[in-house]
Amino acid sequence: MAAAMCGGAAMKEYQIKLEGYRLPDAVYHQCIWTVRDIERARDLCIEYLAEDRGAEEAPGQVVSAAARLDAVACALCSVPGEYRQGVLESTMRRGGGFRDHAHENTWKRWKQRFIYRLAEELELV
Repeated sequence: MAAAMCGGAAMKEYQIKLEGYRLPDAVYHQCIWTVRDIERARDLCIEYLAEDRGAEEAPGQVVSAAARLDAVACALCSVPGEYRQGVLESTMRRGGGFRDHAHENTWKRWKQRFIYRLAEELELV
């Protein structure tokens, strides 16, 4: 809102037109925010595991966080090793993470495939 009032445009996440990897906008953005939330999810799981709870069943919030972390890890495995860190960083912080060893379009294609695979892992498509 403030950006619009100041004449600037808010930054948006856009999918590239990669045949076979296009998602509905709502699913795409849900996947982006799942990745952006992995640090909080990881901290939640670590905090739960650090406490000695015996045989107590994990709360739903922790189970859900662990499932999201697992989905992100599985989706990331579908990206070649040399692109994984950059794709993850680019997704977590829009515009960051791309390295010099490949063209920007290559990075965008791998990011799109990663997001699509994450949607499959989360059973959103």
